[in-house]
Amino acid sequence: MVSQNLNNYLWKNRVLLIISQDTNSGEFKEQMTILKANKDDLEERKLVVLSVLPQAFSLGLDELSTWEKGNEVFSRYNPKEESFKVLLIGLDGGVKISQNKPMMMDTLKQTIDRMPMRKSEIENRN
Repeated sequence: MVSQNLNNYLWKNRVLLIISQDTNSGEFKEQMTILKANKDDLEERKLVVLSVLPQAFSLGLDELSTWEKGNEVFSRYNPKEESFKVLLIGLDGGVKISQNKPMMMDTLKQTIDRMPMRKSEIENRN
């Protein structure tokens, strides 16, 4: 079962929240297309994707993923109820980027790769 408590990801995963009023919106579809084309980059950066609607949420990029009922994450990270929003949450639980348009993969990778924890991951890997 997917958890709405993002604390479960602290120090384990970075989280990308894709917040939308509707999965049929152009922005939501564009964002999912970008992410699906870059699954290896997401995995390498310990990034999990959480799609969030006003009353439901789903973990992952699979269209067949189970949608769970809940609105905690939507309410907390989209208090103005914007139609579309993307947030990158770091390993420490802090919001690193927030924008109202689809996030390009270069922006996402560059932002994560500049983070001290990511630099340490790269050094330890080599």
